[in-house]
Amino acid sequence: MYIVESKFGTLAFEGDFVIATINSEVNVGKETVNWAIKHVNQKFANQSYCYIDNHLNDYSIDPIETERLFAETPLKAYAIVVSSPFSLQNLFMEKLFYTAPVLIASSINDAKEKLQPFF
Repeated sequence: MYIVESKFGTLAFEGDFVIATINSEVNVGKETVNWAIKHVNQKFANQSYCYIDNHLNDYSIDPIETERLFAETPLKAYAIVVSSPFSLQNLFMEKLFYTAPVLIASSINDAKEKLQPFF
């Protein structure tokens, strides 16, 4: 496993997966998405991958900027691990902005299983 840490959070690269854990109070906007795109493209280049958002903390998301992650990397699908009903409500709103398939998971292992058909 290869791990990248910053003030935004952690990206863990495990096989064909990127597992992101964003820090509390971060605004996932242009700067955060640029950081993720840089590291994802360094690792995967043109190889397809799936992104898992391990939503443990409270943070805000700019869905238009997040969509750039889908457009500017070879993403196949996206799973969000939800840990609370509030997270689930936010997910339904976020999904309206995304073009990639977005799956809901209860754990990282559940997300990996649900993303397997995309490989």
